[in-house]
Amino acid sequence: MRPSVHLASALPAIRWTWLGGLPLVVGALAACSRGPAASATTEAPPAAVARTAQPTVDVHREPTAVTVASTAPAPAAAEAASTAAAPPRAVAEDWAAQRASVAQDRRLATVSPQARPPEFDAAAYRADPRSYLGSTAPSRLWQQADPHSDAPVLSALGTPPLGHAVASGGSTELVLVVPAGWPATFVSMDRGLFQNGLNVITVQSDAAGRATAVFTADPGTTDLVHVSAASPVAAGQVDFQIRISTP
Repeated sequence: MRPSVHLASALPAIRWTWLGGLPLVVGALAACSRGPAASATTEAPPAAVARTAQPTVDVHREPTAVTVASTAPAPAAAEAASTAAAPPRAVAEDWAAQRASVAQDRRLATVSPQARPPEFDAAAYRADPRSYLGSTAPSRLWQQADPHSDAPVLSALGTPPLGHAVASGGSTELVLVVPAGWPATFVSMDRGLFQNGLNVITVQSDAAGRATAVFTADPGTTDLVHVSAASPVAAGQVDFQIRISTP
C-alpha cells in the first residue's frame, strides 16, 4: 500500500519557479512520503577524545653551556721545545755520507722537495746526532717545528736573505739562527753547490746557535738563485735569494 500524502501539509514546502518557460519544483514531496522518522536526520555528536598534552618549549630558557675541546695542535716535539736546556753534542758533519744518501735517494726516486720525510725524532737526534747528520734530503724542508709550540721562529743572521750577491765561481755564507747543536737543512732550488758538493745540505748549529751553509756559484750558475732553509726545532722557513754576476 502506498503511503498517504497530505498535500495540505506539503504545500508550504513547494516553490514554483519559472526558468526558460519550464516549471521547476524546488522542495521535496518525498519528505512527506518518508514520514516523520526520515526527517530526524540529526546525528549524535562524536565521542569526546582525551587530548594529549603537547610538550612546551621555553624560549626564554638560558642556553646550555657546551664545552668545546681545544683543537690547537700539541707541540710537534716536546723535547725539542726546550732546546736551550741541554744542547746535543757537537759532531763533525760527514759530507761523503750525505752524498751517498742523496745518491741512494736518487736510485729510489725519492729525492724531491715534495716528498714527505719521516717525523723528526728529537730524542733520537739528541742521543745520536751523527746518524741524522750523516744524511740529507730536500724533503727535510718539511721538517719544521709546530708554530703553536714554544719553538722559536726561524730567522737569518748577517746579510739579509734577499741581499746576497756573488760573482760566478764565488761563495757566500747563508746563516740561520737555530738553537745550539740542532740541525738545519738548506736546499738550492736552482743551481749551485754547498760545501758537501750537493745542492742540498744538512748542518749542525754551533755553540752560538748559528747554522751555516756555504753556497758556491759553480760554472753555469747564473742570474738569480733561490735557496730555502728550515729546521725541525724552529717554526717556518727562510728563503734566500743570491744574485750571480758574470764577468
